[in-house]
Amino acid sequence: MGIKGGVAPYTAEIADGQIATAYVDENNDIQISSIKLGSTSLMVKDADGRIIKIGLKVVNGKQSFSVNSVEAKITGIDESLLDEQQKEKLEAVIKKIKEEAGIQATGGIAFSYDQKSSGKVTIVTGKENAPKIEGSFSRSTSESGTTFQITINGKEYDCKFKLPERPDTSKSITTRDLGPIPYWLVEDVTEDYKSDVTDLFGINATSLKIERIYIGSFTPLR
Repeated sequence: MGIKGGVAPYTAEIADGQIATAYVDENNDIQISSIKLGSTSLMVKDADGRIIKIGLKVVNGKQSFSVNSVEAKITGIDESLLDEQQKEKLEAVIKKIKEEAGIQATGGIAFSYDQKSSGKVTIVTGKENAPKIEGSFSRSTSESGTTFQITINGKEYDCKFKLPERPDTSKSITTRDLGPIPYWLVEDVTEDYKSDVTDLFGINATSLKIERIYIGSFTPLR
């Protein structure tokens, strides 16, 4: 939050320091850090003693991924060596992988953070008359993308989100300015469908990798 008017230097103080903290940086911007959920107020004071009071509420951060389409990718097979009948069988396996996806188009995942990198997750499958699925999640980030470890009914799922490169995007533009961000959620389903492929082609399973890819958009954390 920036400051306009008044006389520098400025000071910033949170009425309830157990909910959030604040300070004024070298650019006269107010930096606010949340501690826990709740309502309090921010008070900014200038050198002449004038004070402005602003209501402040800390709520769970929210983030969501909306699925636009589902694709499947199989690596480890040289399709140039397949005849037409084998190609048709491979397409049938790909179709099966897409149709058996846990989330279909118009479905998605909603994350509600009650800690910095964890919270509750709700999955809308997009399947007709299917109820919402609820669980918990923890988040970790690396150079290869963001991973959400989702736990539902005691079973864990690792969901890797990959952000496409944006070489044409100005560094002065932040992700918040871009609106919904295109993403791919990549799910490794090799073990689930390995036999479908190896039984068809008799290939070496060690070179096989099968991925289900959800294509959609990820909203920035707010």
